[in-house]
Amino acid sequence: MVGSLGFAVNLAVFALYAKVFGFGPNASAVAAFVVAVTGNYSLNRLWSFARPVSERVPYLTGWGRYVAVNAFGLGVNVAVLNAILGWLGNGFMYHGQALGVACGMLFNFFLSRALIFDRARVGAHDLE
Repeated sequence: MVGSLGFAVNLAVFALYAKVFGFGPNASAVAAFVVAVTGNYSLNRLWSFARPVSERVPYLTGWGRYVAVNAFGLGVNVAVLNAILGWLGNGFMYHGQALGVACGMLFNFFLSRALIFDRARVGAHDLE
């Protein structure tokens, strides 16, 4: 559910930056990533992977880790986006972004679950 919401937010922010603000596809993808990753982290922390991890790791510490892990998904996203643009042209920019986000989504979920929200990995050294 969180991933679906993040997908929709990502595409909306991408369209806003590309269409309204006139940013290029790569800059729009990065802006969409920043907004979507922050919302996804907050929702995952509160809902999907709640207790005990979210109580033991400070918000900004977890958010920084989450952004770092999900940056790999952004790389996948941008690579797919640019492949679609190179293959089909700028008229398929939104299709490329949607496919890129979808390709990075599962990757990000499993990495985040293993590296950010894994109860076994969160220990006393994470307390501040």
